[in-house]
Amino acid sequence: MKLFLPIFFITSIAIAIAGCEVRISDPSKLKVGQSTGFDVRDVYGKPSSEWKEPDGSMVWMFVKGPMGYQTFKATIGADNVLKSMEQVLSDAYFAKVQKGMSMMDVERLLGKPAEDVTFPLKKERVWTWRYEAGPSLNRMFDVHFDTNGQVVEINRRDDPATG
Repeated sequence: MKLFLPIFFITSIAIAIAGCEVRISDPSKLKVGQSTGFDVRDVYGKPSSEWKEPDGSMVWMFVKGPMGYQTFKATIGADNVLKSMEQVLSDAYFAKVQKGMSMMDVERLLGKPAEDVTFPLKKERVWTWRYEAGPSLNRMFDVHFDTNGQVVEINRRDDPATG
C-alpha cells in the first residue's frame, strides 16, 4: 500500500499533463501563399479573436508572450491559404490609430489589449498594449476612449515592468 499511493499520484500527474495542449511548432515553417489555416492553428493554437472579412477571408489575432508583447495577425483566404502574417504591435500599426476611431476598429488593428482600465471621474477608458521597441527596450502604447468608445488620446511610455 505504501508504494501504491506514490505510483498512483505520479501516474495521475502524467495523465493530466498528457491531456494538456503543448505546442512546439516552429512559426518560421509558415509560408504565405502555401501554408493553410490548419497549419497556422497548429503553430499558434486558438486565436484570441477572429472575424470574417467581406471577401470571405478570416482574420485571426494571436496575442503572445507572458505580458502580450507580441500580437500576430493572420489573414486566411476563403481558400484556407495563408494570405498574410504580421506582428501588429509595431510603430507602423500604432501610426494607423487615429483620433475618432472606434474601439472595434482599434481592436481589429492591434488585437486585444494587455490592460483595460476605466477611469470614471475622467469619463474615459484606456487600453494598453506592451510592445518591444528594441533590444531590451519594452514600452507601452495607450489608447484613451471617451464614453462613446471613440479614440480621444494616444500616447507611449516606458514599461515600468521592465525598468
